[in-house]
Amino acid sequence: EERPTRELKRKLVAAQVDVETLRAAGLLVNRTDVTSNGTISPEALADPAVYAEQVTGLTVWSKQRELLTAARDHERVSGRSGHKVSKSTSAAELAYWFTSDPVNRPGARAIITAPTGRQVSEVIWREIHALHTRATKRGYRLPKPGRRPGTGVRWGDGREIIGFTIDDGHPEAIAGFSGEHLLFILDEASGIDDAVFEALDGNAAAGAHFFLISNPTRTSGAFYDSQQPGSDYFSVHIDS
Repeated sequence: EERPTRELKRKLVAAQVDVETLRAAGLLVNRTDVTSNGTISPEALADPAVYAEQVTGLTVWSKQRELLTAARDHERVSGRSGHKVSKSTSAAELAYWFTSDPVNRPGARAIITAPTGRQVSEVIWREIHALHTRATKRGYRLPKPGRRPGTGVRWGDGREIIGFTIDDGHPEAIAGFSGEHLLFILDEASGIDDAVFEALDGNAAAGAHFFLISNPTRTSGAFYDSQQPGSDYFSVHIDS
């Protein structure tokens, strides 16, 4: 039997035939077969792992899916991992997903930080740019990131992603962010001073979401505590 052509798939997607209908008809092998008509699907808006596959074309492996799904389902997530397991990619992907839904999360803000300015600008922000490039090539018009993390990614309606460098002298500055839909992403969280976590306590009380991801470089501190039984965080362990 002749397989359906890519052009036929494009036409069906452009006609807004939903993904499950395509799959049931044998016209779709997996989610990444979808060619964008510029609109993020409800399925992707509801699930960061699907968003990663559809919007940015990433191949999401099992533990990465578990991590992203945990961030969807829990307000506080702590991910412990080794090297080369897409930690910063997952953090950047989550930031774009969280701010992509103006209906369910109007005015959403994702604040990304790390122990050093270099980690923010040369690692995380590079991932933000890379994901934007990938999405653009797939036909999605996500807002373009600024050259510097502090410039951010701005949607024009209050939604934004901001790369924030922690000032050792003023860790409380990170608590200055506010909003109904607020996500703090702390990359290499094991190296972030406990004073920063203390400063974020007020935001936690207001219902902010927290996503911690790190190599376990210390056996004490807020990140270490987030991985222990009885913690307020949902923990995920990713082997290298």
